Amino acid sequence: VNGTVCFSAPENSLIDLAVAQLFRLKYKTRCSTGPGIIDAPVPGPLSIFERTSKIAYSGLAGEPSYPVGILGGCLVFSPEQVMIDLDIANAHYRFIEGIGGGEFDDALELIREKGIGGLFVDTDHTAMNFRQTLWLPKIFERLKTTDLAIAHSKDPVEKAYKAWRQIIAKTREYEVGAEKQKAIDDVVRVAAGELASAVGALE
Repeated sequence: VNGTVCFSAPENSLIDLAVAQLFRLKYKTRCSTGPGIIDAPVPGPLSIFERTSKIAYSGLAGEPSYPVGILGGCLVFSPEQVMIDLDIANAHYRFIEGIGGGEFDDALELIREKGIGGLFVDTDHTAMNFRQTLWLPKIFERLKTTDLAIAHSKDPVEKAYKAWRQIIAKTREYEVGAEKQKAIDDVVRVAAGELASAVGALE
């Protein structure tokens, strides 16, 4: 115990959710529960655990939110974490969405039609709806192996790194007009001058 703030501890999440509940019931307004703020400093098992936990707590308490890419107590942005968080958010959204609606009615009718042990893969309904029904992660692998070498080659952080690099490589660089460029440069120049007088600000 060293007194450091822990944003991802269960007791902190309980406080966040209690405040959100107070605002919802007492003041009839929504209040974010801060699931984006986690303690993990880098993408990896800890960041995956903390993001999954905080999103789950918020969603099950009626305050769903899906922030991505934030690490280190809201001090670090990570594109790898963005890719990982999108998979996590998609899984939680799918769960919170639940079962029901017109699609479920159609599926139930199809189950009755095909019967026990029936094949659904060849139906139009399956072809049109399976992507909305199944969780299809882009980063996490559903491995069916105990081979350590194969498992290591599917490391989610490494996959996330490759994924965002591919996105950047295919994305046309954003360009602003000369007038806006000059305005931005002026702001940066003035800010740098102000910061230069603050000890340690530019170190």
